[in-house]
Amino acid sequence: EIALEGRYANQQGDSNALVQTAETSTYAGIVARIPLYSSLELDREREREAMRRTVVAQNVGKIEQLLAARAIARRELGLWRAIEARSSWRVAAGVTETKEQIDAIAKVAGIESTLMTVSADLTAAKLLLVGMCVDRTDVEAAIDRVIKGRT
Repeated sequence: EIALEGRYANQQGDSNALVQTAETSTYAGIVARIPLYSSLELDREREREAMRRTVVAQNVGKIEQLLAARAIARRELGLWRAIEARSSWRVAAGVTETKEQIDAIAKVAGIESTLMTVSADLTAAKLLLVGMCVDRTDVEAAIDRVIKGRT
């Protein structure tokens, strides 16, 4: 914020004609007032800080959701790998058709794909969060511990 003010003055000296021409002065001036703290700028900075905090909170929430999705997918993957092994034995013994084993293999592949997507999303969320921090080394190490399951 800058406040500008212009002024014009014409000052007269003594009534003596010889002195008057030398002492008559006319001037114009511009005065600028610049506050040390602008209320508009302070409001903008508060809004920016609120937006940064919102992005961080949303990103932390996203990391929590992704960690939960990863844990569920890992458990589901373990279950389907066991089912796949069982169906392999059943097919080898001639008890069932190969379709059962193929379905289990397809389910395992789908879950592994989900795990890769979750892993990529976790990396992106981590990089966004680390990028918003000043001291990145400590934050990155802490996030890595959480992602790897060691709090």
